[in-house]
Amino acid sequence: MALDLSYVEKVTHTDADDASLCDSSSDQLSLYGTARGRILAYLREHNALVSCEPPEPPHAEDFGLDAPVPYPWSVETDDPRVVAFWAAHDASLATEIAEPGIPAFKLESNDGWLVTPREIAATLDLLAAAPAPQDELITRFVAFLRGAVEHGGFTVD
Repeated sequence: MALDLSYVEKVTHTDADDASLCDSSSDQLSLYGTARGRILAYLREHNALVSCEPPEPPHAEDFGLDAPVPYPWSVETDDPRVVAFWAAHDASLATEIAEPGIPAFKLESNDGWLVTPREIAATLDLLAAAPAPQDELITRFVAFLRGAVEHGGFTVD
């Protein structure tokens, strides 16, 4: 399974003092095959990957709706139940845990999870004590994390 990680707030040339310093691909990182495993192993090795259960997603019935609930961008609706359902859905994807690090479930599926700036900052604090990575992929991932803190976190699709 591939994971596409993208900053919540896209990098723009105005984010850099000099437009030539802004790499248009720096706001995304794609992990395929063993790359994902190497990232997870690195985070696990440095206690920055937290094993826990994902939150229970909202259920259409709890909002008086029939499943499947149409995506808000696929139909025009002002039904407050649909709006409330998708707000609850988005909130569940951004669920934070108290323990420092990134919840493992957020990097083990491509369900649209939001890894928040707080989770990323805590992860970077844990990784600060680690020796500098010798793996170029890990170095790129840590740089991606540093940027994501300043750009609203990142989503996992």
